[in-house]
Amino acid sequence: MQFDVAGKANHAITDILYGAPLCALSKKDGSIRPKSVGNTFRRLVAKLGCAHYRDSIGEFLHPKQLGFETKGGCEAAVHCCRTFIHQNTDTPEVLLKIDFRKVFNTVERDEITSPAWAAIEIINAIDRSIEVAFESISNISFGEQQWCIASLPIKFGGLGLRKASDIMLPAFLAFVNSVLGLITLMLQNITDETWRFPRHASINDLIKRALQTITVPPLLEPSIICRDDGKRPDRMTLIPWTNGKTLVWDATCTDTLASSHLEILTKTAGQVAENAAIRKCNKYKTIVDQNYQFLAFVAKTLGLWSNSARSFVNKLGHRMMVATGDARSKQFVIERISLAIQRGNPASVMETFPPSAAMEEIFLL
Repeated sequence: MQFDVAGKANHAITDILYGAPLCALSKKDGSIRPKSVGNTFRRLVAKLGCAHYRDSIGEFLHPKQLGFETKGGCEAAVHCCRTFIHQNTDTPEVLLKIDFRKVFNTVERDEITSPAWAAIEIINAIDRSIEVAFESISNISFGEQQWCIASLPIKFGGLGLRKASDIMLPAFLAFVNSVLGLITLMLQNITDETWRFPRHASINDLIKRALQTITVPPLLEPSIICRDDGKRPDRMTLIPWTNGKTLVWDATCTDTLASSHLEILTKTAGQVAENAAIRKCNKYKTIVDQNYQFLAFVAKTLGLWSNSARSFVNKLGHRMMVATGDARSKQFVIERISLAIQRGNPASVMETFPPSAAMEEIFLL
């Protein structure tokens, strides 16, 4: 882990460690949305590093950004922008949103993330555009010497029209210096403490919060009902869900690649989750006989959900859309549950490793 954070990972595995296969998802218009899924070990190192220095980095970045160490920060920023637009229709101010069409096929990431001084041709084109624009405004034609004088600071006799080629390197060095403390903080003495994100509790918490959004309060592990062996379900609603019946649910996340699932996995997609849902329903058959509506919310570690889980989220998302007026409510719930599962995966992988001080043995295989 220390090697990875410090940028000293073995070059023989960097393509695998830092690469990411693409998963093609369908958009509403029928086109393809490619999603990248990074290597579990690389993501695990990033999560552990960020978790260890979350508070310190958050203090460094606040309040200029909301995407790190601000729970629900991005959602709050989006809702604030939407509210600002709807409530300020008469203001001369505008909000500019920039988006790339088919960004995976049209944008070179090594170019867009490289420092400006490394792209001198682009910088010269920007300088030329500024020069042409000022000549058009002032109706004056500048020669090479006149433009050099005009681009000087005002205190040196120029017009203050600084050229990007003159300030790009100082601006880059100033930026590096401004984040030097943050970089040093992140790289010093990274420990191997494991930060766990239990999938089971996260899924239940997300379902509970979604139900509270539509004013359906849930109860944690209700003592009034239990199955034959005395174990209680995860949650139940305090008011009827459908057909006058109270909803009782129990969530689980089954391992897709378990040895007992491999034979089924190679024959039918999603059958592992369906079998787990059937087993869970059989365990809670006593509750169903008591006139409760039981939900077996089953998800697999690699993403697929049981039919009962998908049906429930579809109904829940529709009710949330009606209650909040946000057509993307269901999609937000799906994304949050999927992220909870992905957060738990690296924690589960990490738990399989024997105790290790620095994990140098990986490079000795």
